[in-house]
Amino acid sequence: MATARRCKHCCRDGRSGSDGSPRSRPPGITLRSTAALEASARADVAKERLARLDRGENVSGGLGKPLDLVAVLKAAGFTDREIQRCRDCALLGEIGAFEELMTEVHKRREASEHAAVRAVLKRHADRIAVAAEDDPTVEH
Repeated sequence: MATARRCKHCCRDGRSGSDGSPRSRPPGITLRSTAALEASARADVAKERLARLDRGENVSGGLGKPLDLVAVLKAAGFTDREIQRCRDCALLGEIGAFEELMTEVHKRREASEHAAVRAVLKRHADRIAVAAEDDPTVEH
């Protein structure tokens, strides 16, 4: 007696269905095969377009219209002033001055923080005086 051939794609043991017809493939296999064929066809078209570009030929189509960065930023909620600030920072990066900008930002942040501490201390001078009376180690 001959052994049944096993088919790993459409049936487990190579036998036909109970009515004598071949077993159908699981739906996922057909869909994957179709998707693979379509992807392969798109890849072949892309390779042909690249080959034509390499030969210096014109190729129809393209990447679509150019990205409008300002429209994208505005859609994300940026104001005109914020967009200009982005441009300014980018320009500083292009001319090699971004590190200088970061140094200046940190210097100003530190000075601002010291000024804020002094302002809050001044507003609470009366409470500081009371605390100083209670604790002789407090200097103010």
